[in-house]
Amino acid sequence: MSVYLYFVTEGFGFKDGKSPEDIAYNRRLITALLTGNAFLFNDPMNRDIPGTLYEHPALQEILNRAFYNDENNSEAIRTPSYFANGAPLTLLAVFANALKCVITELVKCRMSAKTWQPKYEKHLKILEDWKVYTTNSGSHLTQKLQIRMIQDARRYARIDVTPAGFEKAGISTADFAKNDT
Repeated sequence: MSVYLYFVTEGFGFKDGKSPEDIAYNRRLITALLTGNAFLFNDPMNRDIPGTLYEHPALQEILNRAFYNDENNSEAIRTPSYFANGAPLTLLAVFANALKCVITELVKCRMSAKTWQPKYEKHLKILEDWKVYTTNSGSHLTQKLQIRMIQDARRYARIDVTPAGFEKAGISTADFAKNDT
C-alpha cells in the first residue's frame, strides 16, 4: 500500500471516490481534521480523551516508514545517537507538518520552505511548550511519547526494542518520594 493510500484510506478515512458526495465528505473531514490540529490526536473526532495528543497512528507510520523500513540497515539504526532520547521533537514537528500538508493538499503536497517553514516552526513551538508543560506537571507525557515511538518503530523493524545504553534507571522520583521520611 502506498503512503498516500495509507493516509487517505486508513490514516484518516478519506473517501477515494470522485462523486459529489465523496468530495463533500472529504471537504468536511478536512475541516474537522484541521480545526485545532485535531489530526494530531489518536481520535481526531474526540480530542477530549486524555493522553492522545500526538498519538495519531499516522505519525508512527511516518516514523516507521522513513527511518525503520529496513530492519538493521534502517537509517535510525545506522545513526542511533539521533534517536538516543526518543523521537526528536524536531522530527515530530516535521511529521506533523507533513500530515497537515497531506490533509491540506490531499493530492499534490508540495512542501516548499516558503509555505511550510512557518507551519513547521509553529508545530515545533507547540511540541516544545508541551514538553515544558508535561515536565513541570510531572506527567512527562512528551518524553514518554518520544521514547515509546522509537520503541514501537524498533518493533516494526523487528529489532531490539531497547538500544544499548537506553535502559531505564529503575528508580523513579515516586520511589524517591516514598523513601523520603
